[in-house]
Amino acid sequence: MEFFNQSFWQGFAASLAVVIVVALLSPIRDRILDYWNKRRLKKHNQRLNMLKWEKEHLEKVKKSSVALSRAVYADIFWLLFILSLGLGLPILGPVVSSMNPLFIPIVKILTPLSVPIWVVALAIAFQNIKKFSNLNNYSKAIENLDSKIEGVENKIEAISPNKQKQTDA
Repeated sequence: MEFFNQSFWQGFAASLAVVIVVALLSPIRDRILDYWNKRRLKKHNQRLNMLKWEKEHLEKVKKSSVALSRAVYADIFWLLFILSLGLGLPILGPVVSSMNPLFIPIVKILTPLSVPIWVVALAIAFQNIKKFSNLNNYSKAIENLDSKIEGVENKIEAISPNKQKQTDA
């Protein structure tokens, strides 16, 4: 009987300690959840703003062929500039280092940079291809943007702090 009493009170004390710890940690948990929800909300708001801007920009470019021409020509010249840098480093580097041996360490450092430069040139080219494909399939691009915007708005609505406060009340 004495063993039962001792183990009963130990279990009761342990359960009480767990309840107290959980009660003390729940405000911390709520703060952590609020922090993560604010971060998610901020990320989704930024994505929503970017999608809305992209839709408005696409509509403006569709209306103005002059703006499209300026954007494409500017991108073409940037693409040519970046490609010339990327191609010039591995081609002109050995020529420069053979003319003056002091440039050999500089050429060894700059030559591997041609690969990231080519990657940037490819990114610009793909961005222009995307612009043209969006303009060629304008209605489909607008539908895709609208569906993306709707999806992001639904996510924002799901984690909105106002909604959480209404359900708590």
